[in-house]
Amino acid sequence: PSTPTFAALYQFGVGSLTDPKGRSGIAHVLEHMMFKGTGQIGVTDAEKEAGLIEQLDSLWSRLYDELDRQDDPFRETDTEKIAALTAEIEKISAEQKALVVKNEYDELMTRAGAVGLNASTGSDTTRYIVQLPANRLEFWFQMESARLKDPVFREFYSERDVVIEERRLRTENTARGRVYEAMLSLLFPAHPYGVPVIGWPLDLQRLMRQDAMDYFTTYYSPANCVLALVGDVKTAEVRRLAEKYFGSWEQQRLPRLPVTGEPEQQGERRAVVEFDAEPELRMAWRTVPEGHPDQYALDVLSMILGGLYSSRFDESIVQE
Repeated sequence: PSTPTFAALYQFGVGSLTDPKGRSGIAHVLEHMMFKGTGQIGVTDAEKEAGLIEQLDSLWSRLYDELDRQDDPFRETDTEKIAALTAEIEKISAEQKALVVKNEYDELMTRAGAVGLNASTGSDTTRYIVQLPANRLEFWFQMESARLKDPVFREFYSERDVVIEERRLRTENTARGRVYEAMLSLLFPAHPYGVPVIGWPLDLQRLMRQDAMDYFTTYYSPANCVLALVGDVKTAEVRRLAEKYFGSWEQQRLPRLPVTGEPEQQGERRAVVEFDAEPELRMAWRTVPEGHPDQYALDVLSMILGGLYSSRFDESIVQE
């Protein structure tokens, strides 16, 4: 309480590990959608927008059906129909865009004094963070309650394309990204950890808004959430506000998570990635589960081997 601020974090036990087969990257796309607003935030006419969103879902579904014909030797592609559907999607998207109040959630938080507003998705977790003045505690509960209980995944298809561009920028156009992805597939050929968090390109290109809604409904439950508040706040007040704003948040029964176990590794695995850039080398070992007593010793060992200017690999391979 030495400064009149608090930090807030909430985390869901959901990440690329829980992405359905053929829907890789959906956890990360959903993280993006959680900043698009609610039924009251981010739009001027929610009722009109809802009808346009439904139309877009239908149009994209029909477009995918036509595009899938291109890969089927027994079906003929109707290029005129694809062009007509694309034009209609552009028209409806423009109508919806006229109703959207861009980045209103972010703007409201910033006006309230928010610092470090962000989110991240990993293999096992998705988390949302922010810091605010202490007198904005109830405001924070109002805002987060709204987007957890009444999210609207508006502009889904354009935001999905943003994620596709993010993948191109960070993975496909860098030696580091390509080598890291190759390394993951060698480490985990069976376990879902071998699938990149950002998803595979062809999966991303076919994601639908309903996929994100179904995923949200399944996993964004109080039963799957941990919330932490740290700073100039009082426990009794936090409890009162939590009950006021989150008390009606419905709990879903989480599905059993069928995770493919990794078979025993029979020897060294190597891969060479051809890319027009300076050389990039990565080495990795599967070690122990999170929380194992050996975890900390292995963390120290990893820094002795690499990652610091004084590390063994850096001295011998880079400097010498």
